[in-house]
Amino acid sequence: MAITEKHLLRLILGFLVLQWLCIILPTLLETRVPTEIVGNQNLIVLVDKENIIKERKVDDKDTIIAIVDEYLQHHEKRNVRKAEVLNRLGITDCIGCKKFDFNTLLNTGRCLYMPSNKLQILILIMSKPTNVLQRKTIRNTYLTDLQKKPLNYVFVLGKTDDPRMEENIKKESDFYNDIVKFDFFDSYENLTIKSVMAFKWAVWNCEHARFVLKVDDDVWINTGALLRASESSPFISYIGGFRYNDAEPVRKTHHKHFVSEQEYQSEKFPPYCNGPSYIMTIQTAEDISIVADYLPFLHMEDVFIGLCIQTLNYTVTHNPKFHKFEGYRHACYYKSDDVFTYHQIPPLFFNIIQRIKCNERQNFTRISPVDRSQQYQLINKNLTDFSKRPKCDKCFNFQHSVLISNNVCDLGVFHLFVLVFSSATNLNRRLTIRNTYLKPFRRQNPHLRFLFIMGNSNEARVNTMVKEENKQFHDILKFNFTDTYLNLTLKTLNGFNWISRKCRNARYVLKIDDDVWLNAPGLLKSLQTNVPFQHIGGECHFKGQPIRNPASKYYLSPENYPYYNFPAFCAGPSYILRRNVINDIMQISRDVPFFQLEDVYIGMCLYYLGYKVTFLPTFNTYTKFQFHCWFKSDKIQTFHSVSSNFMTQIWRTDCSKYSHELWKQGFHGKNFDTFQKFRPFDSEFRKDINREKINSIESVRKYIQHELVPKIRNDYHQKTNST
Repeated sequence: MAITEKHLLRLILGFLVLQWLCIILPTLLETRVPTEIVGNQNLIVLVDKENIIKERKVDDKDTIIAIVDEYLQHHEKRNVRKAEVLNRLGITDCIGCKKFDFNTLLNTGRCLYMPSNKLQILILIMSKPTNVLQRKTIRNTYLTDLQKKPLNYVFVLGKTDDPRMEENIKKESDFYNDIVKFDFFDSYENLTIKSVMAFKWAVWNCEHARFVLKVDDDVWINTGALLRASESSPFISYIGGFRYNDAEPVRKTHHKHFVSEQEYQSEKFPPYCNGPSYIMTIQTAEDISIVADYLPFLHMEDVFIGLCIQTLNYTVTHNPKFHKFEGYRHACYYKSDDVFTYHQIPPLFFNIIQRIKCNERQNFTRISPVDRSQQYQLINKNLTDFSKRPKCDKCFNFQHSVLISNNVCDLGVFHLFVLVFSSATNLNRRLTIRNTYLKPFRRQNPHLRFLFIMGNSNEARVNTMVKEENKQFHDILKFNFTDTYLNLTLKTLNGFNWISRKCRNARYVLKIDDDVWLNAPGLLKSLQTNVPFQHIGGECHFKGQPIRNPASKYYLSPENYPYYNFPAFCAGPSYILRRNVINDIMQISRDVPFFQLEDVYIGMCLYYLGYKVTFLPTFNTYTKFQFHCWFKSDKIQTFHSVSSNFMTQIWRTDCSKYSHELWKQGFHGKNFDTFQKFRPFDSEFRKDINREKINSIESVRKYIQHELVPKIRNDYHQKTNST
């Protein structure tokens, strides 16, 4: 009998537990605590049951009940605070105001890991769904040692209309568990929604944080300096950052920051912090999330937060250590105590800042961001002049085997050898050059001969096409190295080495790229009459300095080039030198360490040789557009960045019937900037020349100002209106 009662008691107890698990527990959890009533709408819960169980590893009913009680108390606290704020401000309702009540699609319980007394700053990083590289870089740089600091972070995203992107974000969230995503489309116009929803999430999930730092994903954060400042008193009362006072709304409709009078009627904005980075107390974040539902919506997020602060009668603290973009500085500057945050830093530079080891005794703060050409020199006083760069003993071996070669330098002495730098894939450019300015010299010319130099392609099909091309034209010089931008120095030295051995009949050598126009008759004429240079000439630079902007194609890190200046050099797209200078360059180059910028490397060799660099005004790397016949005048010998189509137009233009003085003087198109904008201009201009309306520079200027520009504008407006 006793055994039967024991079994019966177990059965009853099991039934009660089953009833709890199947009926009562789901009912508690499905309420999605906490729920706040705003009018007749439910504010979407920012902490849900799945993350409670997942993050705290809940496996018993007592813990679940404790968590539910905790959030019920939290919910009650939020309601009390909301009533206090609204009563103090006398706010009842706002007709037409936007309610920030968007669903949470992805969540994280990162704040649940940290004890309530250990979280000093919560970092809300605003990121676009497509910025995967930025998020990965941030995790690997200033967030790497997060466990040792009282910091926490989340990436805040909106949704996209791309299912594949949504799936990738879900995988990223599952792997890193640091993404919060809301149910609105991520766009510039929705930045206000993103920020307010992020603040609401912070209040519900991380109420024990002292401060909330809002940053964009292109902002560098000096976490050490920021933590030290936040632990001192006083730091900020309400909100702090780079403050704008008396800013005026932009009323130009085409501007990115355009604000209509319907959106904002006043002539000036209230004081506000620059949007990319600012910090506030958790209490301020809660008050902003409350009052935001009762203010007219404004798409400019930082100004909208300023309006919330003004409504709350709070003050905005200016702190210049929250930097907007002021030019790139030495990497150690971003780790100094003068920087809390710095805007517009590309991902590559994040890694450089993180890796660099800084000397604390050096002062990296006393620099002027205005004069960028001297920034690096002022920052790093330990750097020396280029003349201190050491040479080496036969350390540079640049010789590669020749895959394709042609003996074009036989049959006597000639004036000029043209080495055209091309890529294996640039077949169209080579065909254009053969049919334009080099067409008269395709056979053994007594004045000029040429070859196209290139390296190997990674595609076997392209290499085969180059072989077939050479069988037809016999004008290719190809070496066995991969043809890339970083191998331009190898290409130049291999080409010069071939010339020094195989082309001793040439007096001068011209190095040009395949997007350079060459006025061959004009250059040959100057070489036969009065040679304007002693060793080398071109568009030369005498005070060049390395570019420290990581976003630049020509970026040089301090590790790669620890000097603040370059030797004198001629710009790489086109320069001319005597052939005997090439022989000397080949001798000295073995003792000059490799450098990736080809034109600067040749300048280094010339510096060690003591040779003179001459500036030639007829060599143009870049200038404003000119008319076709100007390219055939004695004002120009080489011109960079010319497309194949435009090169053909120059070649086909007959300039013999036009006024020689007009083209000899040349003139800039002051009302236009690019080739595309000049095309209708050029067409109309040639028509009027044929009608003999234009015969002087002054008449050209009058025609541009009074006839042609109004006509083009009128045509443009007619097309726009019809569209």
